[in-house]
Amino acid sequence: MNGARAMSPYVEGLVAKYGAVVLGVGAGTAAKYKLSMGEGRKLTWGEVASDLLLLPMIILIAAYVGAKLGAEPHLQAVMAAFLAVSSDRLIRLLRERFLQRVDQQTRIPANELGEMRQQTQAGLSEVRAEVDQIKRGEG
Repeated sequence: MNGARAMSPYVEGLVAKYGAVVLGVGAGTAAKYKLSMGEGRKLTWGEVASDLLLLPMIILIAAYVGAKLGAEPHLQAVMAAFLAVSSDRLIRLLRERFLQRVDQQTRIPANELGEMRQQTQAGLSEVRAEVDQIKRGEG
């Protein structure tokens, strides 16, 4: 034995699948910080912590886009870097689009809402009529 340990197949699979994306996100995040410092802004621990919390989401998005496009690792790394540089805007855009879609899916058309109100009112009227009959001693 030469002292080198073999990597487990699980770890090898993760590195093969996500290695380029993680490398790209790391490079993109570094570029984002450099751009911020170039604009004269000082980095805060809060901003760094916020980015650390966003990184897993950016990695997932980059891996998904790369897989959908059938991209090679080099292209996945570049895409991941661009996504990381604009991560704040990307997450804001995705959140807005997601909320719009949820709103569209959950919106009840006005005519259906009117029918539901009428059915509910008819049901309440029936219950009131039965209660009145019971009170009068007819039930």
